[in-house]
Amino acid sequence: MRVLVSAMETSSNIHLKELKKYLDDGIEFVGVFDKELGNPLYDLSSLAIMGFVDALKKLRFFFRLRDELVELAKDCDKVLLLDSSGFNLPLAKKLRETYPNKEIIYYILPQAWAWKRKRVIALEKYCTKLCSILPFESEIYNDKSKITYVGHPLLDEIPKFKNELSNSGKIVFMPGSRKTEIKNLMPIFKDLIKRGLNPKVVEIGIMDGLPGLEKKFKEYFNNAVPGRCW
Repeated sequence: MRVLVSAMETSSNIHLKELKKYLDDGIEFVGVFDKELGNPLYDLSSLAIMGFVDALKKLRFFFRLRDELVELAKDCDKVLLLDSSGFNLPLAKKLRETYPNKEIIYYILPQAWAWKRKRVIALEKYCTKLCSILPFESEIYNDKSKITYVGHPLLDEIPKFKNELSNSGKIVFMPGSRKTEIKNLMPIFKDLIKRGLNPKVVEIGIMDGLPGLEKKFKEYFNNAVPGRCW
C-alpha cells in the first residue's frame, strides 16, 4: 500500500515515526516527511517557515509543492496529512477536487477550538477521517462520524512521568525546532536573563527526538544563555 504523506514539521515527524511502528511493513510513504521514513520529495529544513514574511518568500515553492503532491496522490491508496493546516488544508481541498473518492486522513488536527474555527468546515468537507489527539476537540465538529479521539502521541513517546508536583527551582526555555523560531527566540531569552533572571535557574530545552538540533544551529545555541541544553 502506498500512502501520500504531508508532514511538514519536525514535531509531526516525531509522531509519524511512532505511528509507523504500528503500521504494516508493506506500507510505503511518498511525499513530504523525514528522510528516516523513506525517500521524501524535499528536505524538511527547506519547508520550515515562521511568520507572514517568511511564508511570502516561499509562496511559489509551496504552490508547486502542492501540485506535485496532488500528482503523486494519483498512484497512492490513501492520503495522510499531519498538522500544518496552512498548507495541508488547501492541499486537502485540491486533493478532494481531483480525486473525489480518495481517502484523506488528517492526524494532529488544527487547533480550531482555540482560533480560526471556520477550519472545522473545511476539515469536514475535504477529509474522510479526522484523528483527534484531544478528547474535547470533537465538541466543535458537526459530523461526529468523521472524528475519532485516538489519544495524545506524547503519552506513548514520553517514557517517564512525574507522580506528584515538585519544585525544581528552574525555568526552561523551549525555543522550538525551526531555524526561524530559534533565531528569533534565543535573543529574547538572553535579554530576559540580562533583565534579572538568575542564570543558575535557567536551562534551554529541546525535545528528545531532534538529534543534532543544537549542533545544526550552533551559532544560536552556543553561549546564547547560561545553562544547559539537552
